Amino acid sequence: MLRRHPRGHAAPSPNPSPNPNPNPNPNRNPNRNPNPNLNPNLNRNPNPNLNPNLNPNPNPSPSPLQAMLPTPSKSHYTFNLRDISKVMQGMLQIRTSKCADADGLVRLWVHEASRVFCDRLVDDDDRAWFNNKLAAIIKETEGLGGREWDPTTFPGITFGSYMQSSAGADQALYEETELKATQAKFDEACADFNAVSTKPMNLVFFADACLHLARVSRVITQPRGNGLLVGVGGSGRQSMTRMACAMWDFQCMSIEISRTYDVSAFHDDLKRFMFAAIEKPVVFLFSDTQVRVRVRVRVRVRVRVRVRVRVRVRG
Repeated sequence: MLRRHPRGHAAPSPNPSPNPNPNPNPNRNPNRNPNPNLNPNLNRNPNPNLNPNLNPNPNPSPSPLQAMLPTPSKSHYTFNLRDISKVMQGMLQIRTSKCADADGLVRLWVHEASRVFCDRLVDDDDRAWFNNKLAAIIKETEGLGGREWDPTTFPGITFGSYMQSSAGADQALYEETELKATQAKFDEACADFNAVSTKPMNLVFFADACLHLARVSRVITQPRGNGLLVGVGGSGRQSMTRMACAMWDFQCMSIEISRTYDVSAFHDDLKRFMFAAIEKPVVFLFSDTQVRVRVRVRVRVRVRVRVRVRVRVRG
């Protein structure tokens, strides 16, 4: 029982029970198993000869999340489920007529995985590891007959819809392309651009240039497509972007930096770009030289000077 304290607090009874938690059933053994048919050793190892700490694969290959960890020099090595969705988005662009067999589907998967993951890698060792990982996954996948693919051929696999760019981004068919046909197509597009442009570009489409232009073309034709082009100055990042826009008849727009350009002017440019996108597809080209950040630092310094003067007068 509890009695009310004069101040309103509950005070314990003067005769508390010696056992605050008595057993409700005094005839029941608390140490007895309630179910005699239940084996109390169910959690033990079913095979006493098997070591539970033994790894069934003595030399496991690291997963991509373990092998491609972000470092100070590779801070962008961060991967999530959004990257998987980008791979599936790229694969869904193709039609059955352009991918009729299993080999074509494998090549398409290799291309999309390389565009999403491999294009972020910064050195040859990481790219070689990624290609070997793709080859190992293909070999272990059921339904492909354990076929071995040469990882060195993966960088040359290219899919795109730029061969039918005149039909528009919505009607062009996504298909596998060859290097010679790609070079001829890009040379023709460059000649058409120079014929009407006030700033012609004399471009030579070697193998790497064709692959870069195909990547930029793939990015700008996808819904909500965006990309970060990394390279030294003069490597052709802006030229490839403008060439891809001209090939697809997109409007390439950028800002013009002046001495009085500020944040409000940047917002006005964004409004202008959005209104222009209503009538025609727009590509916003933003260079690193156009980034200006003004930092205002106010420093308050308080100086306190104490001067003590002692004068001694001798008579």
